Amino acid sequence: MDEPLSALDRRLRESIQIEIRDLHRTIGSTILFVTHDQGEALTMSDRIAVLNAGKIVQIGRPLDIYRHPTDRFVASFVGESNLIEAEILQKRGSTLTMKNRAGYVFSAESRDTIDVGRATVLVRPERIAVSNEPTANSTPVSVTSAIFLGEILRIEAHMEGGEPLLIRCTDMADRPLPSVGDRLHVSWGAADCWVLA
Repeated sequence: MDEPLSALDRRLRESIQIEIRDLHRTIGSTILFVTHDQGEALTMSDRIAVLNAGKIVQIGRPLDIYRHPTDRFVASFVGESNLIEAEILQKRGSTLTMKNRAGYVFSAESRDTIDVGRATVLVRPERIAVSNEPTANSTPVSVTSAIFLGEILRIEAHMEGGEPLLIRCTDMADRPLPSVGDRLHVSWGAADCWVLA
């Protein structure tokens, strides 16, 4: 199927996605579904192949590709991402203690043998916890943009070192929407980020 849903509106597209998945289960055959819509690829697939310049750079289950991309290209291509440069301070098993340019110290998971130097860390926007007041292991950010999208709030911010950060919140119902220049406090845990090779 070569981009069969690209001309449909959102509700019809979501309905047809369910029908195609039901059809796939019913007939039990492989369906090769080509799409440039990364969200659609995650929704429709049992396995995804990500191509860069005509070469396959990662094959895997949607959850694995989204949470554990092999490199910066896959991290940026599949879903929105924050790619943070950080120094490795310590390694314990698969968990690294990291510090970014703003001085924020956090933990991250890694499958690789990286144990010294600098590395790029992927933090998905929806995995970032937000509070109005400082909390344990949080760092301040300054809001540069806040857009209400119905079920989510999309916030663009800068960390103290000037590093941009994209945040997607779903738990803002009881809070006032932030304005440009507001100061928020963000944090994430080791399970919320991934060190790229």
